[in-house]
Amino acid sequence: MFRQLQPLLTETDWEKFDGYTPTFRHPNLTAAELGFLLGAAYRRYYMGPLFLANFLQIHNGAIREWVTRMDRRVSDRHAREEVADMARPATC
Repeated sequence: MFRQLQPLLTETDWEKFDGYTPTFRHPNLTAAELGFLLGAAYRRYYMGPLFLANFLQIHNGAIREWVTRMDRRVSDRHAREEVADMARPATC
């Protein structure tokens, strides 16, 4: 995999290969867009009510149903905000 990606690498500092910093040139996205999309993915996953309910091990049916509805609303809001923040739609 390294040999395949080597021509696209933009970073030589191994400390930057942390799974969060863009270290290669994507054919369709800028480094800023890659960083934005990765941050959005982390935010959607870790900042959702459902993640918190799972972390706190809440299994009550009524509470889980309410949390699931809230999770959908939060996800929809994140999607709207991300679209507004993007300079252009991301195409991979």
